[in-house]
Amino acid sequence: MNNIRTWVWRIVAGVLLVGIARPAEAQAVERLLADLKKRHAQAQNVRYTLTGVREVKRSQDKPAGPERSKPQAIRAMLTIDLANKKYRLESNEQIFSEADGKVIRRVGTHAYDGKAEQHFLPRDQNAMAPNDPDLILATGPLGGGEVDARYHPVFAAHGVLPTVNKALMPDQLPVDHDPDEFVPRGEVAYAGRRCTVFRTEPLNTVPGLTDELWTDPARDSAVLRKVLYSGKSPTCRLDVEFQGTPHGWLPKSWTVTWAFGGKVDKIERLTVTNIEFDLPLHADDFTLPVRPGMIILADQYPSPGTGLNPAYPAHAKYQVDESGRWVELEKKGFTTFGGQVTDEGVQLPSGSTRRWWWIAGGSVLVIGLGALIVWRYRARRST
Repeated sequence: MNNIRTWVWRIVAGVLLVGIARPAEAQAVERLLADLKKRHAQAQNVRYTLTGVREVKRSQDKPAGPERSKPQAIRAMLTIDLANKKYRLESNEQIFSEADGKVIRRVGTHAYDGKAEQHFLPRDQNAMAPNDPDLILATGPLGGGEVDARYHPVFAAHGVLPTVNKALMPDQLPVDHDPDEFVPRGEVAYAGRRCTVFRTEPLNTVPGLTDELWTDPARDSAVLRKVLYSGKSPTCRLDVEFQGTPHGWLPKSWTVTWAFGGKVDKIERLTVTNIEFDLPLHADDFTLPVRPGMIILADQYPSPGTGLNPAYPAHAKYQVDESGRWVELEKKGFTTFGGQVTDEGVQLPSGSTRRWWWIAGGSVLVIGLGALIVWRYRARRST
């Protein structure tokens, strides 16, 4: 009898604990989402000036070598129009050139103006071949790929939090999140702070990809650490140090550690030197100018559900003449999942010919039945 009572009390206690734990988990997620919205509402726009350095540890699963291992300087200025979902990134950094076998300078501007993702490389400041494009444009859904993860801490600090379910794409800044994305995994001590740990569930992405977020509830859920996992292997880790400002807790510096196959490939360290808020921005600040002599590569990404492969956008290459006219140099249409190419950009999904035969056959059958019904009706009336 005593054993029965003991088991009954254990079951009751377990039910009570589950009932208490679930609201606590839900409250943790609600607080995270509320803090993200609070951060997003802190300013209409922001501009960060950054300096940093890159250290390459490995290359193609081998030691990087003396030239590639040299510290590579990074300077950048990132402007985000939070109200209109636009951004502009100006960078001046050193990169290792495979062709030259040495570290060279790369100067560029990357921007999104609400319509097109743009990447500008000034020819006079970069080592470029004569036919390389000065300006690359990408239009269409998710055009241009994800925004560089090294700048994620700036976006996340203002309520734009990238996850495996909602990547930071030029035309889709991840502001609104589904509560089901985040699963609280307890608390940890990190950098002298008490952090709440969340894991993201891959709701609509590749299985096996997940994020781990270490947030500081006492600092408006500042993300102190963010790790991207592929299976059990971390591929990218962000460690962020925050500072108190009149606009809340914002990043002061961070380290990005990139890994492949369980081994560190490179480490990037960035420091914030200046932050500006609510600048008098204009639409032209996010649309890069086109000048005579420039070579332009325009990529157009297809819409979902068209049967066109988004990995192979339609593209055209132009050169701007002295009058400002775009002279076409080459052109290629969209590509279907079956590998077919269409210059017009209107192509049925691969294997859809059979479907059209069924539609045509069904139409003939319907017309035939209609004609038969009309004939029989007329025959009866005549009788």
